[in-house]
Amino acid sequence: PSDSACFRGRADLYAAANDHARAIADYSRAIELAPDDLESYRGRAAEYRLTGDTSKCAADIEVLSREEPLQTAYGRYLAEANKAYNRGITAIYTQADTQAAPKWGSAVVRSIVTAGGGFFMLSLCSGFSTSMHESPVGISLLILAAIGAIVWAIVSGTHKEATARAKAAMDYLQMIAENAQVMPGFEEFFGAYLQARKEARLQDLQARTRPFIERVLRSTANSSY
Repeated sequence: PSDSACFRGRADLYAAANDHARAIADYSRAIELAPDDLESYRGRAAEYRLTGDTSKCAADIEVLSREEPLQTAYGRYLAEANKAYNRGITAIYTQADTQAAPKWGSAVVRSIVTAGGGFFMLSLCSGFSTSMHESPVGISLLILAAIGAIVWAIVSGTHKEATARAKAAMDYLQMIAENAQVMPGFEEFFGAYLQARKEARLQDLQARTRPFIERVLRSTANSSY
C-alpha cells in the first residue's frame, strides 16, 4: 500500500494479532507518509510499551502531547473558517447579487406609466385630441420615457448592489468580531485560509498556520496563570 491510512489499518490488524514487530513497522511507515498521523503514533507507542521499549514509547507519547493540542486547535479554527467562508462569502454575496439585478419588468411598467402620463399632460397643454399615432411629439415622448425608465432601472440596480454589498461587508466584519471573541486572532487565520483557497493550496494551510496556532496556545497558557 502507498497510503498512510492503509499502513495504519494493517498495523492495527497486526497489533490485534500480537504481531508487534510488523505492527511497529507499519505504524512507522504510516508516520513516514503522514507525519501528522497521530493515531499511528498512538498505536506505535502502545506497541513499544508492550515490547518493553520504554524510551521509544516515551518519545512517541511526547510527540502526542505536543501535537494533539495543535491539531485540536487547528481543527477548531478551520471549522470556523469554513463556516465563515460559506456563510459570509458565498451565501451573503450571492444574495447581494440577486438583490442587485436590474428589475426589467418594473422598468417596462414605469415606462408605460410615465409615457402615458406625459402624453396625457401634453394633450392637455397643447389642446390636441388626436390619437397617439397621429402625434409625432407623443411618439417621441414615449420613446424618451421608455429609455429614461430603463436607464433609471439600471442606475437603481447599481445603487442597490452597492447597498447590498455594504451590508454584506458589515455582516462579515460582525462575524469576524464574534469569532475573535472566542478564538483569538481568528482574522489572521482567516486571512491565511482565504489566501490558501485562492492558491488552491488548502492542503498546506495547517503547516502555514502552525506558528500562529503555537502562538495562540502559548498565549492561552500564559493567560491561565
